[in-house]
Amino acid sequence: MYKRSESFFNGYDGTKLFLQSWSTENAKGTILFTHGQAEHSECYLRLINALDGQGWNFIGWDLRGHGKSEGIRGYAKDFDEYVLDYKLFLDLTLGLFDVHSKPVVLLAHSMGALVQTCALAEKKNLN
Repeated sequence: MYKRSESFFNGYDGTKLFLQSWSTENAKGTILFTHGQAEHSECYLRLINALDGQGWNFIGWDLRGHGKSEGIRGYAKDFDEYVLDYKLFLDLTLGLFDVHSKPVVLLAHSMGALVQTCALAEKKNLN
């Protein structure tokens, strides 16, 4: 059974972005996930429930303009806004002891995968 928590963090320009996590005792690692266009992090609850008992923690976030995050629905003035926000999501989550001390899996779907790929390809912007 997972313990669920939710919070917000500030995007690159101060936009309030939603973050939620599902944790279990003695997890072997963490799956960080990013949703696609017109979705939100709650859409992955089926996956989380399907992997219950497998020993993974999950952390997901809502892109600006999606789900519980601030912003015009489904809109960013520039795609780089998503990429800059993703960097902050990674900085925040990878800095958590339970995350950085164990294996991490980066999972992304559709537009979220493009955001993730762009951020990782621009390594100079990531720590």
